[in-house]
Amino acid sequence: MKPLTPSSVNSTSFGKLVTFPVDGFVVGHPLYLQGVNVPGQGVLNVVYVATMHDSVYAFDANTSNTTPLWMTSILNYSPAGATSVPASVKRGSATTGWSEVGIVSTPVTDPTTGTLYLVAETYESGNVVHRLHVLDVTNGLEVLGGPTTIAASYTLNGSTTTFQDLYQMNRPGLLLANGHIYIGFGSNCCDAYSQGWVLSYNATTLQQEGAYTTEPGKTLASIWQKGAGISADSSGNLYAETGPGYYAAGSNLSESVLKISQNGT
Repeated sequence: MKPLTPSSVNSTSFGKLVTFPVDGFVVGHPLYLQGVNVPGQGVLNVVYVATMHDSVYAFDANTSNTTPLWMTSILNYSPAGATSVPASVKRGSATTGWSEVGIVSTPVTDPTTGTLYLVAETYESGNVVHRLHVLDVTNGLEVLGGPTTIAASYTLNGSTTTFQDLYQMNRPGLLLANGHIYIGFGSNCCDAYSQGWVLSYNATTLQQEGAYTTEPGKTLASIWQKGAGISADSSGNLYAETGPGYYAAGSNLSESVLKISQNGT
């Protein structure tokens, strides 16, 4: 895979080189890492692709070989009988047009540790479950003792709001900053019971170290951002945007741009 430069993007030489087959819709962006030491394959430049069928593929970026270097089904790290979530289970499926919901957002890689973080939805005994997974970029195996099941609550003025898996979707790409993985959530279309959430997990231990909802005690105010990830600045502040919902200054922040920070660990 060549970098996009004025010399490489022109009418005579720029065009599709190869099509890599995968097992489901690809909603998040592919990721690219240089110089990955793949067991039995050597040091390669690798493209990583996650699908709505809860699969992750690694492809050699510099050949037209469509055989993946490795493929990991997240279902292998889920309870027996787990599947991707049928779209009919989630609200708003007619709007998105998806047939299943699995890995929606763009994962994030840490080239220093050789790891790839992702959030996957699974359907288990009639329940929707979200988990944070960490894969070794060289072989696709789960590492760091993962996965960890996502759950959250947020208390404001004595009232507690609880994260509800059925109504939530991780649309924004994951953010790795200051030793934390930040995950944004919203609804699958504009439906009741969903809320905007930002969750923080320690990138090494996978323990939750922060939870914030944009609509405590209310609904909506989703963090979608068309799939773009939450942003961070050099001081560790986080930035996100919210969708429609109830607005009340200082507590319920729909149709807003947020600046928040990690308190404590």
